[in-house]
Amino acid sequence: MQFLLICTLILLGWSQLGSAGVVIISGDDADEDGHCYRLHSDGTLDGTLCGSLYPNALNLAIGSSTSPGTGIVAIGGANCGTAGLALTAWNDPANGGPGAAITFKTSTTAITSVNLSDFAMIYVPSIHVQLGGFCGLEDNQLAALNTLGPQIQNFVNVLGGSVVALIEADDDNDRTAPIINPWGWLPFPFVTTPTSFRNVTTTVNMPLVSPTTDAGNLSHSAFHMVFETPLPSGFLSLANAADGPNIPPEHIGKPTYLIANIITPENCSDGIDNDGDGLIDKNDPDCLICGDGFLDAPLEQCDDGNLASGDGCDMFCKLEGPLDTDGDGIEDDADNCPDTANSDQTDTDYDGAGNACDPDDDDDGVADGTDNCPLIINSDQDDFDGDGAGDLCDTDADSDEVLDAVDACLFTPAAAIINTDGCAIADLCPCIHPDGTDKWKNHGKYVSCVAHAANDFRDAGLISDSEHGDIVSEAGQSACGVKN
Repeated sequence: MQFLLICTLILLGWSQLGSAGVVIISGDDADEDGHCYRLHSDGTLDGTLCGSLYPNALNLAIGSSTSPGTGIVAIGGANCGTAGLALTAWNDPANGGPGAAITFKTSTTAITSVNLSDFAMIYVPSIHVQLGGFCGLEDNQLAALNTLGPQIQNFVNVLGGSVVALIEADDDNDRTAPIINPWGWLPFPFVTTPTSFRNVTTTVNMPLVSPTTDAGNLSHSAFHMVFETPLPSGFLSLANAADGPNIPPEHIGKPTYLIANIITPENCSDGIDNDGDGLIDKNDPDCLICGDGFLDAPLEQCDDGNLASGDGCDMFCKLEGPLDTDGDGIEDDADNCPDTANSDQTDTDYDGAGNACDPDDDDDGVADGTDNCPLIINSDQDDFDGDGAGDLCDTDADSDEVLDAVDACLFTPAAAIINTDGCAIADLCPCIHPDGTDKWKNHGKYVSCVAHAANDFRDAGLISDSEHGDIVSEAGQSACGVKN
């Protein structure tokens, strides 16, 4: 028999609706004896099959409901036959169930007139034909349920109520009667394909509903349906069809169990206003969906494309554990730039703000955006060669192609002829004596210095004989070293 679980988690605490209800739709006749419960020969009921999926699902549904009502309202024939035994087994605290009070609505009049706000959750059993006629949801009861679509959406999205429903939506022609509009009480259709397989693989989202359910205890003979993709907006897979006997290759990997955090008719990626509210895709609050892989800041701190917890981003799209807002591996309370990634934590001026977020890294009073040495204090912003790098951080402050580390004359004028030490003749023989204090002893001493330097430059091939003569002649005509 088919076991199809669609889990739709409504977590709209950050949306305009503010609900927190859970909607779980099972497309399998899980309430048939031997599927997810068993009636033993001694009359005891075991509701722990399928890894206690349904006791866990009922607990999640009751526990997450914020509806003002209490207990469960069961729609259809959930009070008799195998459908009634299954619900009893799953609700039993001895099997891990919530032990909630149950009110049964079986007539179409009782169904269409029910006040959902009186209850914490809605329960719907499998279609009766899937249970061999042993109670379950009759066709007229399903039709009555479908008239409650707007009320159910309000119950879930506004009041925060929960729903657990078992409806087999499709089959592979092994049933005698078609199922008419099984999803009529939802604002969107599911597209399903009949198939047959027994193996499934669970995804990271399954523990949100049932942490004890895995591929081993969930796989059974046989599933009869897969969901086609793309899924309705917000839906993620809980489990996918896996390779095994009889499954067509094209169905492997397709979802068999789904989970979402919002039920909306709005397709959040088609560029169309599907629900007619004048808002399209991500501009519609219905599309602020946790788990869709899109970060809806500031409502979400993270969105890793699933609703699983324990992976750093929880089921509410909040960061787990120590907060690391910028994702640089440094927890916010120890991060000197908590909103800007800077795993190296460099803080040049030791002011507690890392360079990545400090507007003045060297604390010299000049903002980094205009500071010609952003990491070295230089409030004067001197830039001898005008190349945009301040003298204190320029590796060649005079742009003479001799690096400052080996340059004997750091501030040689532009276009001056220099030797291998980075010095021009004017650097070696300045008009003011090189010691910076006393003048040349006399003019001759100055001229002699220039002549010797010019000889060295000429011998090194830096200047010609003619240039040598001009330089010495100019020195002789200067007033450098002349006594007043």
